[in-house]
Amino acid sequence: MRSLFREATRVRERPAPPAEPPVTPKDPATNTRVLLRLRTLAPAALARSGMDVETRPNRSYPVRWPGASRETRVRPEYHGVGVLRPSTPAPTRGLGLLFPPHTGHPQDSTTTGAPCELTEVDHVHIRQAVVAPDDPLRSGPVQEILPGADPGILRRALREAIGGRHRAERQTTVHRAETVQLGDDALIRLDPRYVVERTIIPAGALLAAGAELAHRYLDLLAAESDDPATLAAFLTDLIGAAAADGNLLGYADGLPEQRAAALGLFGMVDVDRATGVLIGAGDHLPAGLDLDQSPGTPP
Repeated sequence: MRSLFREATRVRERPAPPAEPPVTPKDPATNTRVLLRLRTLAPAALARSGMDVETRPNRSYPVRWPGASRETRVRPEYHGVGVLRPSTPAPTRGLGLLFPPHTGHPQDSTTTGAPCELTEVDHVHIRQAVVAPDDPLRSGPVQEILPGADPGILRRALREAIGGRHRAERQTTVHRAETVQLGDDALIRLDPRYVVERTIIPAGALLAAGAELAHRYLDLLAAESDDPATLAAFLTDLIGAAAADGNLLGYADGLPEQRAAALGLFGMVDVDRATGVLIGAGDHLPAGLDLDQSPGTPP
């Protein structure tokens, strides 16, 4: 049961802090403004706007228990994924789908590929949307002309910076943590192994190829404040442009009608610790959850 009492914190007067040192410009590869938000959104604020990040994709999966004469079907629900240890608000590390034992599904649960090796146990699959650190959208020349660039100039700069990545890349890996649980009361424990389904979105290539997407990106970047609904719609359409050759991030499973989920996939929402999937691994970030990790880099 979740504790009903919190330890009181005494507010003490503190001396005025020393003057802050000059701000050093960030490396473009770590510029969080690349995907339009400097701060994450609180789930309660989204709920007041009628937006639900933890939705239920349209796809159902078969469940057949050993010895059963017929199968049933289940539609897993999204849960924001966070790290178990932090007590302060922290961003989602993607969205998790809980698969009951004996649910038939592939290792990459958006495809029809090889069966998942964890099918016989309660476990979670974590879907993540990532813009790679070496994406042309993060390159120095492109960052220098943002946010006030003309769409045509932006697209030209992106085309000049594009390297080898023109299509989305999918990486599906299995990891193990000390603890995987649903909610912060630890009443629902899952198998300590979990599957990370990471999709690297070629944002720079997509904006270079799509005049409308580039225009919308610049409008969002130049806005004085971020509108979550507009941001979610843009991210969903960005995924849709990348999903032309496949069901990336469950796009064909209802994502266009559940656009708020895109905010969770990109890690732009704080974890709701009462309903989220919380993963613990000592003092370290659990393997595979770092949304800023370069593709191909070991966790």
